[in-house]
Amino acid sequence: MYFSDEKAAGWDTPERTRRAAALVEEIRREIGDARGKTALEIGSGTGLLTFGLCPYFMEICTADTAAAMQKALGEKLAGAGIKNVRPIEVKDLEGEAYRGKFDLIYSSMVFHHIRDIAGELALVAPLLKKGGTFLLIDLDAEDGRFHREDKGFDGYNGFDRAWMAAELERAGLREVSVRTAFTGVKRLTDEDVPYSLFLMRGEKP
Repeated sequence: MYFSDEKAAGWDTPERTRRAAALVEEIRREIGDARGKTALEIGSGTGLLTFGLCPYFMEICTADTAAAMQKALGEKLAGAGIKNVRPIEVKDLEGEAYRGKFDLIYSSMVFHHIRDIAGELALVAPLLKKGGTFLLIDLDAEDGRFHREDKGFDGYNGFDRAWMAAELERAGLREVSVRTAFTGVKRLTDEDVPYSLFLMRGEKP
């Protein structure tokens, strides 16, 4: 998905910021004490989730395919003086350096933009330590209105929870569970569209 510098600069809207704050608490509820642990955010954007979580982790790495988002995140990190968040290149995750490195991998509102879900999960699962946790937050299946005004969107209109749980299990994750993490309303030009996000958890055996 292409993000211009202008779009990245305006990404941190009050609505996204409020949602991120709520999701930070949902993630903390799942992971408990994270002192001494390492994490990776897939599709970090401008770092709204990671900024909320970094005080609780030893280190968080972030990865995003959008250069404009990476630039915006880097500027925010420098401005805030945050030292335990390290942006990395997505392509580097395909090598050996990060295999078995992370206690937690999390991603929010990213996977419905990815066409090859199985391929992405096949990349993610080996990056977890044994006993590590993958947390996927994404849009419940909907009728297409959520992205109706997003030009160029060619992803999924959310996901069926049972289907996604099966995909996590196919990627080798176990003890998969799912619950509702957030409900909200997206304001379009001519209507308000209610939506819900699920939080799916899988463990690396």
